[in-house]
Amino acid sequence: MAKWSFYREPQPHRQPWKDGLAVFGLAALTVAFFWKVLLTNLILVGLDIFAYFYPYREYAADAWRQGRIPLWNPYLFMGVPFLANIQAAVLYPFNVASAWLPAPQSVNFSIALHVFLAGLFTYLFARRSLGLGPYSGFFAACCFALGGYLGAQVEHINQLNVTIWFPLLLLLIDLAWGERHSFPPDAALSVTGAGRPRAARLRAALGAGIVVALQILAGHTQALYIALFGAALYAVLPPLLKVIANPGAHLSPSHQSPSATGRLLGGVADAASRLLWLAGGVVIGGLLSAVQLLPTLELAGLSHRSGGLPYREAVSFSLRPQWLLQSLLPPYHLDMSQVFGASFGEYVAYVGTLGLLLAVVGWLWGYGSRRHVFGLLALAGLFLGLGGYNPFYYLLYRLVPGFALFRAPVRWVVLYSFAVSILVGYAVQALFSPDCVHRVRASSRTFMRVVKTSRLASIAIVMMLAIAALIVYFLDFPETTTVFIWVICMVAGLMVIAVTAFQHVPRLIGQSVLVAAFIGELFIASRGLAYNTPTAPQAWEFLRPAPAFLLTGPGEHRFISMSGITYDPGDLKEINDIYGWQLPKRAVYDYIVCVKQKEVLAFNLPLHFRLYVVDGYDGGLLPLKRFVRLQELFLPKDAVSADGRLREQLQEVPESRLLSLLNVKYVITDKVYDVWIDDVFYDLQFTARLGPGLVQTVATQDILPDAAIAIGIISHLRGAADLPDDTPAAEVVVTDVAGVETRHLLRAGRETAEGEYGQSGPVNHAQARVGHVWRDNPNGSDYVAVFDFERPRVIKEIAVHSRLTQGEFDLRGVSLIDRATMSNRTVLLSTSGRFRLVYSGDVKIYENLDNLPRAFVVHQARVIADDAETIAAMRDRSFDPASTVILAGPTEAETGTVARATDPTAQHTKAGGDSVTIVRYAPEHVLLDVETSAAGYLVLTDTDYPGWEAKVDGQRTPIYRANLMFRAVELEAGRHQVEFRYRPRAFYTGAVISLFSLTALIGGLVWLALPAPRQ
Repeated sequence: MAKWSFYREPQPHRQPWKDGLAVFGLAALTVAFFWKVLLTNLILVGLDIFAYFYPYREYAADAWRQGRIPLWNPYLFMGVPFLANIQAAVLYPFNVASAWLPAPQSVNFSIALHVFLAGLFTYLFARRSLGLGPYSGFFAACCFALGGYLGAQVEHINQLNVTIWFPLLLLLIDLAWGERHSFPPDAALSVTGAGRPRAARLRAALGAGIVVALQILAGHTQALYIALFGAALYAVLPPLLKVIANPGAHLSPSHQSPSATGRLLGGVADAASRLLWLAGGVVIGGLLSAVQLLPTLELAGLSHRSGGLPYREAVSFSLRPQWLLQSLLPPYHLDMSQVFGASFGEYVAYVGTLGLLLAVVGWLWGYGSRRHVFGLLALAGLFLGLGGYNPFYYLLYRLVPGFALFRAPVRWVVLYSFAVSILVGYAVQALFSPDCVHRVRASSRTFMRVVKTSRLASIAIVMMLAIAALIVYFLDFPETTTVFIWVICMVAGLMVIAVTAFQHVPRLIGQSVLVAAFIGELFIASRGLAYNTPTAPQAWEFLRPAPAFLLTGPGEHRFISMSGITYDPGDLKEINDIYGWQLPKRAVYDYIVCVKQKEVLAFNLPLHFRLYVVDGYDGGLLPLKRFVRLQELFLPKDAVSADGRLREQLQEVPESRLLSLLNVKYVITDKVYDVWIDDVFYDLQFTARLGPGLVQTVATQDILPDAAIAIGIISHLRGAADLPDDTPAAEVVVTDVAGVETRHLLRAGRETAEGEYGQSGPVNHAQARVGHVWRDNPNGSDYVAVFDFERPRVIKEIAVHSRLTQGEFDLRGVSLIDRATMSNRTVLLSTSGRFRLVYSGDVKIYENLDNLPRAFVVHQARVIADDAETIAAMRDRSFDPASTVILAGPTEAETGTVARATDPTAQHTKAGGDSVTIVRYAPEHVLLDVETSAAGYLVLTDTDYPGWEAKVDGQRTPIYRANLMFRAVELEAGRHQVEFRYRPRAFYTGAVISLFSLTALIGGLVWLALPAPRQ
């Protein structure tokens, strides 16, 4: 019986059972690798997938279930486009199809499906385009789908969804140009596609258009850019390499030329025609996806990225050369975040030690010249992935369109990951060919002959070894255990390859050992990836107390969170008791992190609870350019974050006046800066700054009617080192319900002292009793003073007056103490506005007592066209957002007066003769009943954006941009109905273009499928 060989295998269409078996194997391995998220109710909770993608996926799915297209998101960034934000992937068919599932399960299903599709498309490419056998194609498919790159990208679901279409795009390129490779290698190879029917090329172009459209809808523009860039390289490299490798060959009948210049021009022309074909496919894809593309382009023009990124930001998350070993080899660590940190997923690109060895074999001894294309593609991926560590990257940033729009150059290693996977397929094909031994021996003899006869070659080899040694010297090596495992795997892999290549075992046994070693290593390495440490679904489903409290508040209002997650939740013991025996330690840790993120409503989690927040989190086109500018109200320019996340930049609660301008009713903070001193709790969230040039007096009447026997004061001085001992700094006046006052003096060197004592020179007063050392500055201290009352008193008011002639007195905290019951309660005194503590648990929630409603009427306006001047005007303490609006535009400002709202927390507010009632508040539709005593402006503190239309009593009226980024309409005195609707022209125009393009595509495919008419 003849031995079957991959070397002389029949054509792919003649072995469907082998192809079916390979596809079934891919599906089975996908389930085996991802069983924890497919076959259980556990969920993934990495930062991006939990706090970014889950809320977006859930919001879009809710809209689809309601029969509504989610065009607008009113919950984040004070209102932003939703569908136009391409990363939401609202129109991606697979996302729409899974809208009936809960967000975590929808993402789990999408991950497994797209990983399988990545393997399937790679297999089809290897079989149909490269002519590899089923066994070799199966290796290539497993390497790409189950290797480190895609496995680590599952937390960036939109990146994964775009990337998996790349092999199919390359297959369509080869189908368009009639390129079909087979073995043995002397089979005819069509490089130019001569004689390829135009119908077939057009059919492939339409297919490429569909693929590009799906990539656009999948929602990651950088992954799309990399895929198209890689496809362009793949299209142009074969004809150019053909000219270089065989300058005497005629590329096509149309390009025959006896001269070297003519042959070169012919190769360039052939490459250009391929690029034009690919550009045609991109145009078709753009037309098909215009419904997404046009709104996204409109958003891009208003995004903070509209002018490109600064170079420093564009090269952030570059692949450090020192990390090459950890990136390209399996870290073999149960928690890969220990290797690369929180962003580890961006750097993982391993294919296994055996896979890397096979890739080298495939490039050196694989059949056909096409392997060199993938070798160069792999090098290009690494070359570009180095980013800021690559001196040529700056030239690309400056000269090549697109490079300045994206950060994280490390994502270019996807080209390496895919190309190496194909080289693995080439290696397996070569290892099981009859002449493998002869090829290896011939290569070795040629190498040795060149080394012996060429001094230049010997010098080059020595230099290469020296460079390699230098590179190894500068590499960061992981822990010793990992290096030891690498060495063992390398030795074992070389043995497996040698035994297979020299055919010392029967073919079937060799194949079995090779596939078991290869898949086994990938499986073991994947144990450290995030998808193998899912946690309990309650991390997403359970409601925490802080968001539950905010959900009870009536009316539309916003909050701002300033809390980090460095605290331990109060139910930490219960969490460990419930999940500690059910889940791995890492999964329990992730669960606790999620609990804290939900408690402080971090990133995009407010969208999950349908709570309105000032900021949000997005690494793409959001936030808007004007939102980034708005942050200058609270932060210096160098502290402004381009990704949103205002909460991470704020060091103290902003003025209530500015928060009111943003409709902020609640502020969430943590307790990590609060202190207990002598069993008395002091809330240090707010600081009252008193002294020359500052507020002279601060007072509060917001005190619970409980008896107290003493008052504790936490304070320090700033810039007052010259004050001698006993100099009065401040006076505390305590008034009880009977009207009796007592006065307590805080003196330098006694009850208070310089905060950074002795850090900038001598201090003329002694250091008072230190209450605690500053958390963010160990050189600073707060001082504690306790004043006893003669008898228990029910306090009505506390006032603090500055007595300084120089420097500043900072009042950090005040607590009333009842020694009899060993209880105390904090009192808030702040010079930044009126706040009240309304919730205290794991975090604290303060109510802004000066809050303005979502919509209100003012009768004074200023017109300022320049955004910088607008920011300066709003920061001026004389600006009162309750009475004055700043308009951007040539509108003539109305003047007048307006009283402060008497009940700013109610949905229906009145101010003098003005009232605003919110009749309907939906994402794309706001309806208001307004009654004004005089002509003025209705201000709606929602983002002004193209596509919003306004009607007053049914008549169209212009919308003015108010207070930098909100909406306002002009009203006459009287009663009015005001309606705002979001009808983005870009979306509707794009929908029409997409509909016509889809109709034309279907018609074109039907026409191409019809049999050609007989002559």
